[in-house]
Amino acid sequence: MALYYAAQTENISDLKKLLQDSKESVAHCDKDGLNAVHYAAWFSKKSTEALEMILEHQTCTPEAFNKKNGLNDTP
Repeated sequence: MALYYAAQTENISDLKKLLQDSKESVAHCDKDGLNAVHYAAWFSKKSTEALEMILEHQTCTPEAFNKKNGLNDTP
C-alpha cells in the first residue's frame, strides 16, 4: 500500500497527498497486522514529521495507535 511505503520511507510530499485522500485510513492493516502508525514509528530515522502527520490524521484513533500486530507489538 502506498501509504505504508510513504510512511516507511518518510516521503513527506507523498504522505501529505495520500492523507488528504478521504479514502485513506491510517488504521487499515496489512496482512501482518501493521498499519501506517507502525511503519512510521518503526522506520522514521530523519525526523518525526511523518509520524506526527499520521497521528494527527482524522482516522488515527486510539485503536489505530494501540493496534497490536501479529507479534503482539504496538507501534
